[in-house]
Amino acid sequence: FTEDKIPGCVIQGTNPKIKDMSNFDYERGKTYETGIKHQFGYDGDAKWAMEEGFTEQDIRFFLTNKFFLRVGPSMREKLDDPEWGKIPEYSVTFTAPGCPPGTPEDPNESPDPPDGDVDEKVAICNRIIPDDGGFGYKPEDEVIIPGPGEGELIVRNGSIIGVKITNPGIGYTTLPEITINTKTGFNANLKPVLRFIDVNDSGFVVPLGTPTLKVIDCVGKV
Repeated sequence: FTEDKIPGCVIQGTNPKIKDMSNFDYERGKTYETGIKHQFGYDGDAKWAMEEGFTEQDIRFFLTNKFFLRVGPSMREKLDDPEWGKIPEYSVTFTAPGCPPGTPEDPNESPDPPDGDVDEKVAICNRIIPDDGGFGYKPEDEVIIPGPGEGELIVRNGSIIGVKITNPGIGYTTLPEITINTKTGFNANLKPVLRFIDVNDSGFVVPLGTPTLKVIDCVGKV
């Protein structure tokens, strides 16, 4: 299935589906007498890349983030044109489904559950799962967890395989949007998983003014 088949999924923009060109052979370009320095040209390398199934967006991302040798004049003109190989804005947002119909009847109001069915909780970011590890990332790239929380990326061969939570943050009322501050990475999709802590738990200090949630047990009502 695709994202549009998932309930509560909101898609904005067009997914560019950038492909990794790290293994593309650009050494067919011009070689200079002063050393083996190859040029990525538009009439040669770009044409060969497209014949191999790469798009203008793939080429632009590769040249601006991964390629540090010569770029031919014609290729430079293309890169100077903001419309050539333009990478569109794209995001996918998921929302968790609510309780079954009737709990609550009015989705804008909290239900009135029987005594004992509701608890006061605070939410922390318990872990972050890489749904897509992407490529081109470095361990020193910064993962940004609103809350504020803190974490460290676990990267293998440029792909994110995990996140070490060093500060889970507190007081979430919705799923936080996890972002990464990077100059080279692309395509990663990180999903947060919340944990709900009892506000009366003596083993956990809840700062004054922290937003709380009413957690309702819907088990047996589905």
